[in-house]
Amino acid sequence: MMNIFIFNHTSKAMFKTARILILVAMILLPLKSLADPAKTYGDAEVERVINVHEDYSVNCDIKDWPEIIGSDIKVILKGVEPPEIVLSGGKPNPFFRLQLKKFMRQAFDNAEEIKLEDIERAESFALKTGIVLDGKSLAELLIEAGLARIKVPGEMPPKTLSQVETEMVRPVITKQPKQETKINETLVASKNSKVYHRASCSFAKRITPDNLVTFSSREQAEQTGRRPCKTCKP
Repeated sequence: MMNIFIFNHTSKAMFKTARILILVAMILLPLKSLADPAKTYGDAEVERVINVHEDYSVNCDIKDWPEIIGSDIKVILKGVEPPEIVLSGGKPNPFFRLQLKKFMRQAFDNAEEIKLEDIERAESFALKTGIVLDGKSLAELLIEAGLARIKVPGEMPPKTLSQVETEMVRPVITKQPKQETKINETLVASKNSKVYHRASCSFAKRITPDNLVTFSSREQAEQTGRRPCKTCKP
């Protein structure tokens, strides 16, 4: 009798373990082909929400599921993404994330019944599913609040500002250094003056031919101890 009891107990334990492993394989193993439509695994009921994240996901316990996969598992709300104005911002938006988390936290806290619909496998150790709170779709609640939009399969997300700027061809404008004297411009001074001028300067036109001194550059003029005219600024 003792041997029969031990055998029956061992058989039940092996059967329970095998059932858990089958469930793990069904939900968490990767898809055979990315081209195949996503396979769903029915619905389930959430027993307890543990944590709400800022990316349309929560960690929760799933009622009547084996602890190895149903305890503290990440559940991702499928079918939604941030509004276009957030995606086009080009950088993380902490204010939007805070508002999203606050809204979802309040929605879960106020719900008496939380259901997961059309459960799918996610790429990581997580589930993708629709979430229904007291008969209302969480996705629809988020869209009505302006915190999400419907994610269209195959649609390219809007370009961020950084991507747009990278694709734009912008001319490079370099500031040319200011030429202090024009090429081949004659500089003049009076023999009796310590100031030199442009030839077109009104003061230069007052210099008599006998007193006129010419220079080919500022350097040449300043080597004589003269300074530039403050009016024509040669």
